[in-house]
Amino acid sequence: MNLRALLLPLLTVLPLLGCGGGAGSGAACATLTPTNRPHLDLTWEVKHGSMDDDPPRAQVKLLLKGAMADAVDLGEILGLCKMLEVGTVPEQAPAGLKVTELACAANGKTEFAALVVDSPGKLVLRRYRRAGEGPIEKLTEVKSFEVPSCTQYGVELSQGGAL
Repeated sequence: MNLRALLLPLLTVLPLLGCGGGAGSGAACATLTPTNRPHLDLTWEVKHGSMDDDPPRAQVKLLLKGAMADAVDLGEILGLCKMLEVGTVPEQAPAGLKVTELACAANGKTEFAALVVDSPGKLVLRRYRRAGEGPIEKLTEVKSFEVPSCTQYGVELSQGGAL
């Protein structure tokens, strides 16, 4: 048996091992070029109620399309909502890194909804509250998602529920 016949099976497995684990990472991460990586589009759908309400109330959903499809209804959140810029999500993102975050401020408190990297291949949607720069209050995990660990993300905000 020649050396090439011995190495060929090993060479076909190496790209699968280099993707950093996570759900479905083997097939999805076999090609590591940016154009071939799985992509997940995230859209915050925010429908504000009457501006006469004090504080204003918004109906909020997070829509996921691409590497997986889902919609999470976060219900009513008090305050005016805006999407916060969180930067680029690198491959092998560390636990706790935010993929996207929405902040709704009212009455000196801000309620946040954030999609956070829990571990390679696992995202968690969390809600929490803060008063100014104070400590996090009422942290709850809403839902978790399994995605390939080399997923690329795109984030949008849809005001009024339509893009």
